Amino acid sequence: MRSTYPRYARPSGWNQLLPPRRTPAAGLEGEHRVRFAVIGAGYAGIAAARQLAESFPGEPIVLLESGTVGDGAAGRNSGFMINLPYAKIQGSRNAAEAEWQKTLLQTGHAWLEALVAQHHIDCSWRTCGNYKGATTVRGEAELRQLATQLTSLGVPFKALTREELTQTLGTSFYRHALWMPSCTLVQPAALVRGLADALPEQVMLAEHTPVLDVRHGRPHRLKTPSARIDADVVVFANNAFLGRFGLARSRQITVYTYAALTPALPDDEAAHLGSASDWGMVPAERMGATTRKVDGNRYMIRTGFSYDREQDNAEIEAMLQQAYRMRYPQMRRHDLEYVWGGAVSLTRNGAPFFGQVAPGMYGVSGCNGSGIIKMSLLGRLLAEQIAGQSSSLLERCMAWATPTWIPPEPLRRIAVSMSMRKYQRQMRDGASDVAAA
Repeated sequence: MRSTYPRYARPSGWNQLLPPRRTPAAGLEGEHRVRFAVIGAGYAGIAAARQLAESFPGEPIVLLESGTVGDGAAGRNSGFMINLPYAKIQGSRNAAEAEWQKTLLQTGHAWLEALVAQHHIDCSWRTCGNYKGATTVRGEAELRQLATQLTSLGVPFKALTREELTQTLGTSFYRHALWMPSCTLVQPAALVRGLADALPEQVMLAEHTPVLDVRHGRPHRLKTPSARIDADVVVFANNAFLGRFGLARSRQITVYTYAALTPALPDDEAAHLGSASDWGMVPAERMGATTRKVDGNRYMIRTGFSYDREQDNAEIEAMLQQAYRMRYPQMRRHDLEYVWGGAVSLTRNGAPFFGQVAPGMYGVSGCNGSGIIKMSLLGRLLAEQIAGQSSSLLERCMAWATPTWIPPEPLRRIAVSMSMRKYQRQMRDGASDVAAA
């Protein structure tokens, strides 16, 4: 039987950067009877546990994390909090959906900002905007279409040519880019660790406590390596691994993405990354690279995909080094201090999976590569649904969170492989364009 939880080959670089001040919560042992059990202490799980505590004061809530908070998927992303749907890689399908996503993202951003301020969470919170860059002719055309759309909507942005990008970011790799102010950059592992440590006292966080099996019943029964938990309500907030419990199997796929951080660069090398102390770039093209300048002296790059399983790490490290070298050939060295992979839940139409899945069971997944804001607020809204609360935003989430059907294996693997090869070919063509320029 396949594992119900991730077993990553390498620790998250973001988590490795943090000082080891935090002591992980003790694992759970013995038998426990609670009203609420939440599986997964990422952004969605922590948000759901927090909101349940507010809605049901005094009720015991167990939050189960298979590993250490900060080393799971929540601490393996790139740390972008983009609160404008038009700035994402995949745009919204229509105006009504775009408006829902805009409200969702902006509400979630404001909520997280308030929590960070209230609990003094040191996560390098920087609202500095982000770039969306194109390396291919196709990507450049899409950016120009996006610029027209942003102009018509009155959304501020700045277009940059290759020459301007070379001055600003120190690389001529991109043909064209748009800068938009609607993004906050954070240290993702620091953020999720801080949110976990700020949970209300009635939430019992148990780390290194993977859920191996869930039996439906009254109450539901959860089995871990050394504990049994009986719970009236179970919240599945384990994102890409939701399908391992038999949920949303036909609505999402698991893809692994890969990232790396350089060592702290000397001043003369860091100067090649541009004058700003921090900046972030997301790709206009699918399967393009997400990149960041971090704390003024590190470079992060995230690119490469594999379906359902982690790839060989030696191959991944070589691929990431090559991607770094292509963007900054002027660097003396292209060493990478940390290399890691992370699981991402993708749906066919970009809609999240959200809501009740069985009596007393609820699930949320489908981050689609934008997990911090979206999954935090969806976790909170799911807890509001459990509490019987209502709001226009919750109603719209229940209406729009409808991921479309994905065919089963082996058709699924064939379709995913074909899509990946298509986008990889487009990116190779883009690299050839850059080399010829």
